[in-house]
Amino acid sequence: MANVNLVVCVTTPNLTTTTYSSWCPSANRRVIVVDDVELAAAALEVSVKPEPIDSTRVADMQALFIAFVAVLVAVWGAKQLLRLFTDDRD
Repeated sequence: MANVNLVVCVTTPNLTTTTYSSWCPSANRRVIVVDDVELAAAALEVSVKPEPIDSTRVADMQALFIAFVAVLVAVWGAKQLLRLFTDDRD
């Protein structure tokens, strides 16, 4: 049978970065070896809770959406004006 190695961070991880090595530096990592007998006897439970919705993030997303719509309307309007003045008059 094979062993399962759990790598855990002994300090609070820094989740603002994008890589695991930045989340938990190697000096803060510990490896816990769990064999199959312990896994079979243990009841493993993982609880996950969603992060609450941040009102500033919602406001930022709304502003970004409005900016995209404004750019779309500006490009469409410029295209219509260009088509009006460059229309073939023959």
